[in-house]
Amino acid sequence: MVLVHHVMLTFAVFAVPYRTDDVLSGPAAWVTYTPLHLFWDGASAVFVFFVLSGVVLTLMVTRERFSWVAYYPSRLLRLYLPVWAAVALGILWIIVIPRGEGMDSLWLDARGMDVTFRAVFRDLFLLTGHGNIVSPLWSLRWEIYFSLLLPAYVIPLVKWPRLRIPALLASVVAIGIGGWFEFAPLRFLPMFMVGVVIALYIPQLQALGHRSSPRTIGIACAGSLLLLPSPWYVASYSSELAGAMEAFCVLGAAVLIVIAIVSPAAQRAFGTGFLAWVGTISFALYLVHEPVVISAVFLLGSGNEGWAVLISVPASFALAVLFFRFVEKPAHRVSSAVGKAIQRRVPAPSPRSAEKRTV
Repeated sequence: MVLVHHVMLTFAVFAVPYRTDDVLSGPAAWVTYTPLHLFWDGASAVFVFFVLSGVVLTLMVTRERFSWVAYYPSRLLRLYLPVWAAVALGILWIIVIPRGEGMDSLWLDARGMDVTFRAVFRDLFLLTGHGNIVSPLWSLRWEIYFSLLLPAYVIPLVKWPRLRIPALLASVVAIGIGGWFEFAPLRFLPMFMVGVVIALYIPQLQALGHRSSPRTIGIACAGSLLLLPSPWYVASYSSELAGAMEAFCVLGAAVLIVIAIVSPAAQRAFGTGFLAWVGTISFALYLVHEPVVISAVFLLGSGNEGWAVLISVPASFALAVLFFRFVEKPAHRVSSAVGKAIQRRVPAPSPRSAEKRTV
């Protein structure tokens, strides 16, 4: 969805609502301010990623023999090694196919840039912002913050279970307030907490899923898909209200993830065939696709966006496959090896402490 999102933004008409307060009309409005926006809504896809990340890291933390000492170097290597390779590729794309100004798409026009030390530094480390060499890294910045703050998310909710539902409700409210005021930390960091709470209630959710009929799960799935692009239902009236509606978008993401956890039919759909393959290379695709899309349009020039799409989409997938094989998988092996090496040097937790940590 993020790839499709950036492809759509290369066309001038679809970049307008993202870069200005102008309201679209005609067919473009139908695919922007209706549920059809789901098919190119990069933001909602990122929010699904944030909630899912909260689920996955919490499950990792609450397993037996988990080591916080090993976690940090392993986790940071797992994230940063692919990022550094992606930034190097992004710089290479800019050097080989220079970017200028005067493009029809306002989004593309803002991509014209020189490689500066400040931009490279920001994209390499992401703690002080992103440098826009690989613009999707704006979202990975919040993933890194969440990874660093993970104990503050998980430990209180494991120790005091009564805090879980209040934490969930407070997170949803905070997302709405952060979206209204466009205050990024309040807008994005609570999204991970939604996933943390889901992970801590998985046994109860699975029991609920067993009691739910396929029709109920189908209705819940349809509702979640309608909620995901909900900010765009009001975007033509108020940007502040659209920001606040991101809370409903995150609820839709949460419901979709819960369905994937409790529904065998959803597990079969997501776990086989094309979707499973895309899921395997999704992080690599996320990291490498945007410079490819931009470079194709700048290479062919304004008016040839359609041809650029035909070139850049398969090229992005091909590069993602190579990146996954030669960068992401080795990075994963390195991070895992470092974590295991550190864990071997850390005393194993006692059975009693392991029992306390088990959810």
